[in-house]
Amino acid sequence: MATSGMKLTLKERLVLISVLPVKGAFEELIVLQDIKDKIKVTQEDVEKANFKTNEKGVTWEEGKIEDLLVEFTKLEAEAVEKAFGELSDKKELHEEQVPLFKNFKNLTFK
Repeated sequence: MATSGMKLTLKERLVLISVLPVKGAFEELIVLQDIKDKIKVTQEDVEKANFKTNEKGVTWEEGKIEDLLVEFTKLEAEAVEKAFGELSDKKELHEEQVPLFKNFKNLTFK
C-alpha cells in the first residue's frame, strides 16, 4: 500500500483530530479511526507538555513534544482532504486549518 509521510506538530494533530468527522459510512469510519490511532495524543504527551484546561480551552507548553512523523495511506489522505473540503464548502474552515489542508493536498505517494 502506497504511503506518504508527514511530520505533524502537537497542535496540528489536535487540529486534525477536531476536523475529522465522527459520523459516516462504515468504511469511511474505519479509515478515520486508523488516522485517529496514528495521531492520537497520549497520556504521556499530556503529562510531558503540561496540558491545562481553562476557560479559553486547552493549553500546553510548546516544544515539549517532538513532531510526529506519520505515514498516511492514499485513502487516509483523501478522507482528510474530504473533511477539510466539506468545511471549506460550508465556509467554516478556520485560518489555522489552512496550512494543514494545503499539506494534505500536496502529499505524493510512493
